[in-house]
Order: sequence, then structure tokens, then C-alpha cells
Amino acid sequence: MAKAKDEGIKQGVEKGKLKTAHRMIQKGLDVDVISEVAGISHPKIERLKQQ
Repeated sequence: MAKAKDEGIKQGVEKGKLKTAHRMIQKGLDVDVISEVAGISHPKIERLKQQ
């Protein structure tokens, strides 16, 4: 049960990072800045830009 809870928390954190990165993209921030602040790789950011 604890393992499932930990996995859910990890998924929630990742989803929050992606939402934050998406908002930063909408504001026109540089990919390097988004990557540093949100802790997301450049390829993931590029995929978000295309959505």
C-alpha cells in the first residue's frame, strides 16, 4: 500500500512540474530557464511546446 502511495505522490509532483513548465512556455520564457526552474529536460519542454 505504501508503494502505491509513493508512486501516486511521484506522479502528482511530475504533473505539477509539467503544468508549471507549460505556464512558463506560455509566458515566453527560455527553454534553459524552464529546465532549470522546473527541473524538466529540454526534450520534455519541446514536447510541451508542441501540444
